[in-house]
Amino acid sequence: MKLSRRGFAAGAGALLAGGAALALPPVRRTLCGSPEQRYREDAMASLGRACVRCDPALSRDAVRADWHALGRPDGERLAALVAADFAGGRIRQIDGWLLASTEVLAFAAAYHGVAA
Repeated sequence: MKLSRRGFAAGAGALLAGGAALALPPVRRTLCGSPEQRYREDAMASLGRACVRCDPALSRDAVRADWHALGRPDGERLAALVAADFAGGRIRQIDGWLLASTEVLAFAAAYHGVAA
């Protein structure tokens, strides 16, 4: 099979265009946030709604004060606080789930829009 210059140029152009499309991040992810991020935020807010429904003391003002007192932890610091809660027996039952007190506060903060 013989390949013409035109066929080679068209194939090379398609290859370059495909590679460039894969190398650039999708516009939807950069402008609107990733679907995974939105799903995670929605799930945290749903859990926060359940926490607030089970404990009326988790008002927006109380959650904001407690969350800011903790320094709005995330990542490893949040994981360490949660582990310390479980080790210290500071757990709460919310809709059948056993959650650390810090987790309940984090979910309530996400529900009230205080976590960001």
